[in-house]
Amino acid sequence: MRLHLFVLCALLAVPGASLAQVDAPQPAPPQPQSPPVPAAAAPAGASEPVGEIDFGGRVTTGLGDVGRFQSYSDPRSGPTLNRLYYERNRDTWLFTARFDHVGYLDQRYQAWFNVFGKVKGSFDWDQVPTLYSGVSQSPYRQELPGVFRLDDVTQLAVQNKTATLLAYDSQLHSFDTRVVRDIANARFTYNASEHLDLHVKYRSQGRTGHQPWAASFGFSNADEVPLTIGQRTTQLTTDVEWSNARGVARASYDGSWFNNGVEALIWDNPLRFTDQTHPNAYSTGDASSQGRMALFPDSQAHTVSASGSLALPARSRAFAYVSLGTWLQDERLLPHTINTAITPIPLARETAEAEALVTSMNYRLTSRPLPMLWLNAQYRLYDYDNRTPRFPVTQYVRLDGNVATSATGGSEPFEMTRHFVDVDVSVTPYRYLALRAGYGREHDDR
Repeated sequence: MRLHLFVLCALLAVPGASLAQVDAPQPAPPQPQSPPVPAAAAPAGASEPVGEIDFGGRVTTGLGDVGRFQSYSDPRSGPTLNRLYYERNRDTWLFTARFDHVGYLDQRYQAWFNVFGKVKGSFDWDQVPTLYSGVSQSPYRQELPGVFRLDDVTQLAVQNKTATLLAYDSQLHSFDTRVVRDIANARFTYNASEHLDLHVKYRSQGRTGHQPWAASFGFSNADEVPLTIGQRTTQLTTDVEWSNARGVARASYDGSWFNNGVEALIWDNPLRFTDQTHPNAYSTGDASSQGRMALFPDSQAHTVSASGSLALPARSRAFAYVSLGTWLQDERLLPHTINTAITPIPLARETAEAEALVTSMNYRLTSRPLPMLWLNAQYRLYDYDNRTPRFPVTQYVRLDGNVATSATGGSEPFEMTRHFVDVDVSVTPYRYLALRAGYGREHDDR
């Protein structure tokens, strides 16, 4: 159950409107006087700004488990600036701004401007909270971002079997399992000439907070920790477009960068305080005193592309698209295990050295040379060229418990080339009746 109390105050500014005149006695004829001095004329297209503000306070009670009450909003009590809107419109330009839920975790800011026929742009910044649970408890305490520790005395007592897992009950503490996502978008268009446009798009998306995460030492020792989240994804797109009555041509660049502030997850084993290894540790989960897991690596992608469309005789049109891209990831590799009781296994190299080249093409021709005849032909190519060196592995460590022999001998880089061909012919001899024949072929080389 929930209860909202709102105290609101609104201010609205709009252009004044003429009022109907009320019948009144006719005044006496005016006496002769000097001509009045004309007032200065208002500039053409001038208008008063238009705006709206909605503010006050709110009281929210009866939340219980706030995670169930509202996962994607911030319903806290407090003063509110719920909405602020402003607009200025002139003959040659327009500016608009809007703010929503200012100061809360679900706030949003937007702005637009348009110099008619020349420049157009917009910017918005949006925050979206995700509250998984408001009643979470855990004996794990975060020592550093991504590093979670248990009480050493309790760990040792559980290992020596002088205490059970119930001993961690005294270490429980409450916290919110929440992630906040912020998204910034900016768009800009410049009309350089009648036929030439420039476009720029920028997007930055970040995630911070903690989310539930499974962390296991074996089939008999599965744990859950509040994984630390600190990520940022940045995307940039720029293109130049030329067009006239017959065709369109475009050249583009797309870039994407992902950065993760937490390289690995490290967490204590609730069953062990000292390291050991034995043949069944993979299933019992009582070998390593701590576990380590690699998280999402930093990576980037770059793509350049060109496309065009051209009107041809006989009611025909040709379209072409070609793009060349590269995917890169060179994160530092973690050792096979954090368990000091296991002899270190050498790594084939220190970093991932992951790289792939991606080529994509699409060509299409459509034609209707006769009212009853329609033709279509298309060819597509997707080539994923994986240039990551193979990573040989003879032995590896299972869940930081024991050493095992690799069944594959290492990584198996995947790559493929796919070809698509489609041809269609349609004849319409009578209204509501069409006869169509087509041929399609797909060829994959994996």
